[in-house]
Amino acid sequence: MMFKEILPLIQEVAPFVAKVITHPYETILPLAVNLLSKAFDSNGKDLDKLAKKISEDPQASVKLYEVQSKMPEEIKKYVKESLRLPDEAEVNIKIKWD
Repeated sequence: MMFKEILPLIQEVAPFVAKVITHPYETILPLAVNLLSKAFDSNGKDLDKLAKKISEDPQASVKLYEVQSKMPEEIKKYVKESLRLPDEAEVNIKIKWD
């Protein structure tokens, strides 16, 4: 089974996850694959095997929804670690309209 064959299921249940997977900038694709692999007990190296596991799992919808629920927080962590952002920052902006 090809991964693109299960994309309609992912789009239906977890549209945000589908957007991450199909986004042209593949920066966070490994994060999505990692979360899907954990949810479906896969190693994540063979996307076709992962797709097969997803398609054959009777709890796929529930697991995909859970992955989608975790995705925003995982993206925040990924960005923070990747960019080494501080925990907080203060910004002062002064705008003068003529």
